[in-house]
Amino acid sequence: MPASYKQKIQKLIGSISTEVIDFSLPREVAHTPSQASSNFITNKAQGDWAEKLVLDAINKKSKNYVAVKYGKSDDITAGDEKFKDFFQEFQAELDTIGKRPDILIFNKSDFDPILGFDISNKPHNLINPYVKKAVAGIEVRSSAFLYNKYTEFGLKRKAICTSRAIAIINIDNIVKLLGLKYSF
Repeated sequence: MPASYKQKIQKLIGSISTEVIDFSLPREVAHTPSQASSNFITNKAQGDWAEKLVLDAINKKSKNYVAVKYGKSDDITAGDEKFKDFFQEFQAELDTIGKRPDILIFNKSDFDPILGFDISNKPHNLINPYVKKAVAGIEVRSSAFLYNKYTEFGLKRKAICTSRAIAIINIDNIVKLLGLKYSF
């Protein structure tokens, strides 16, 4: 019998060195932030925009799948009077099920129109059987920092590949000038 998805994840977790992360240790308790920075608010807005873009693209274009909002994304931020309770509930959920992916993908035949396209604020214990029917989860990231980081990486990689290509061309020309035979 093939390994289940959960078994595959457990095997992957077991292969991670404890020098990187020790899963046997309890998760450090996060302290409730007291205020939200403008950088956080900007990144949240970008993330919300990107998430909506992915949801809309899948739901408008896919013939076989439905995208449903699943990850926590309340508009409440540090400094709001209800934030402390929200934050503590979120921490408890992390300890129980981990972080919810932003989007779940369901086969159209498994989509529950009663629950709708947004189950992000539904208690996990009420939607767990439905969530198990998802065929994929997507974590959406959008930020200028990541864009710049990936652009820089791409430019460096392009320079390395260009340099290698020029070296190969030069070797090829030298070999031809000398009348030698070679193959790569």
